[in-house]
Amino acid sequence: MYCYNCGKNVYNGMQHCPYCDVMFDDEILEEMIFANTLKEISSHVPDIPTKKSKTFLVAGNPINITGKEFIFGHVFNYANQLWAIISTQTKKYIDQSYFNQLIKDGETYIASLLEEIIYLSMAYVHKNGNAKISKSMKKRFFDLCDYAEAAWEPVYVAASEFQDLHQALAERRSLSKKARSGYWVGGGFGIRGAIKGKIKADILNAGGAALNSAGNAVRTAIQAGKDHAKEESLKNELMQSWQFLHAIRVGLKKFLKSLVELLLEAFCETKDRQEGLEIYEQIQNYSQSEVKKMSLETAIQSLNDHPFDIDMYANLYAQNSNCGAVLSEMASFCSVQSEVYSRFVEIDEEQWGEEKFDLDTIGIDIGKPELLKIKSWLVSVEENNPAYLSADFRQGDVWAKSEHQYHEKINALLMLHAIMEASKELERDFSKKDIADVIETWANRNDEIHENILLIKLLSILEEQGTETFLNKIGDNHLFPIVADAILIHDHHLESMKAAAEAGRTHVMAHWGHYQYKQGNWSDGEKWLHEAAKRHDYLGIAYFSEFFGKGVGGMQRNSFYSDLCLKIATAYGKRIFL
Repeated sequence: MYCYNCGKNVYNGMQHCPYCDVMFDDEILEEMIFANTLKEISSHVPDIPTKKSKTFLVAGNPINITGKEFIFGHVFNYANQLWAIISTQTKKYIDQSYFNQLIKDGETYIASLLEEIIYLSMAYVHKNGNAKISKSMKKRFFDLCDYAEAAWEPVYVAASEFQDLHQALAERRSLSKKARSGYWVGGGFGIRGAIKGKIKADILNAGGAALNSAGNAVRTAIQAGKDHAKEESLKNELMQSWQFLHAIRVGLKKFLKSLVELLLEAFCETKDRQEGLEIYEQIQNYSQSEVKKMSLETAIQSLNDHPFDIDMYANLYAQNSNCGAVLSEMASFCSVQSEVYSRFVEIDEEQWGEEKFDLDTIGIDIGKPELLKIKSWLVSVEENNPAYLSADFRQGDVWAKSEHQYHEKINALLMLHAIMEASKELERDFSKKDIADVIETWANRNDEIHENILLIKLLSILEEQGTETFLNKIGDNHLFPIVADAILIHDHHLESMKAAAEAGRTHVMAHWGHYQYKQGNWSDGEKWLHEAAKRHDYLGIAYFSEFFGKGVGGMQRNSFYSDLCLKIATAYGKRIFL
């Protein structure tokens, strides 16, 4: 820490400055350590740019976000980052705990987590304009720790239903009546004592309805389960229910809203602060409306005036989906990307119906031109709406998830067409050219499909003619790796096959996995076939899906893929598992 009188660096906790001999009383010491703490963690918080302006070019028209709206966007974005920490750490703590532990020290953990968030928030304020945070502002920040009790109330409601937790619950609730006292410690920061304080009436009232509702849902679940499960099993089941985590998050969201209010107060005038808070609440409680009909120019002007208007993003995307990428970037800056992504996906779904691409009923005999048309549309959708590229969003949105699977399905069908075309081409070449010339031409293509087709053909020839006759016909072409692969597979050179698979020869992996499976080594067979399938070797996919009844990547195991595997097998040749 630094001496308030001479500015020299002194050890944390010292009672006087060794350089100027000034004495530090408890209050001064506390302020010095507080300032030092904020300085140390300031590198972990973002800067608000000096030039408070950002421009997005939408359909050739500039949309400028400046002044107070720029501050709103920056604060909302930082709040989202803090929420990600709160939400992730809370879930992680619950996942790694047992229910009784949640009663014993869960609220303390949440309070300490909120304290960390508060320090990060104050460092954000300190770094971006308010070099000295007033005592009253500091107290208001730390008072937000009281939200820990509101957030943890659903846990106590649930615990009251279990007879064996009544005593622990009573002890825990008695701690809630102890007042919290802030205290700075040596080299860092912390709160001594019980950490949490007596909950304020307005906090409990604010979250009461939602928390009671969640508590009722928990209670109903427990009552329903008493007849068919033990209490310990019920506790685990309860902890894994979405209602349980949702009820806790209700209280934590109240904390975040109050935190945003304090951050806006630190950076904005009173009138602007109220406007920012209203916008934040509108985003949090967003309820979509129908896309309004208006000209592109009017919509752009409206979004320029109101950059947090989610419905206006949807209006522009519906009119011109090519604006999707820049609108998504702008939505991300304004911290409304999740809501905007959802609206874009809904618009895409409606257009999908209008285009009448019924992928659920697409069969394996659909023509290549139609497949390319659908693929082109899917690619344009993904380019315009980054939601489809976000694994987290896709997992939570049913249609975005379906679209991803549709794309995988189309790719698989196009691969089938490529395999069948390559098979016909190879047969034509063998009917017109010498075997040595064909091998030389195809082995030099460096293409997975053509290599795989050639390998299957060579295995078929080896089976008919034998290794010695085959080698006499192809001459120096036996030096090609693909030929060597065919020979070691045909002649069952097991050690060589294993070495080639371990060296990364994708096509050998599929055959080596197939061999292991046939020998009853299912675990090894699955490992090698899955590795070949992950490398987009469709022979590996065919084996893997057929033998183990599993999907690969985005491909699901169902009748469609069973039929597809059979088609691939037929296209590759009789040596496949048929």
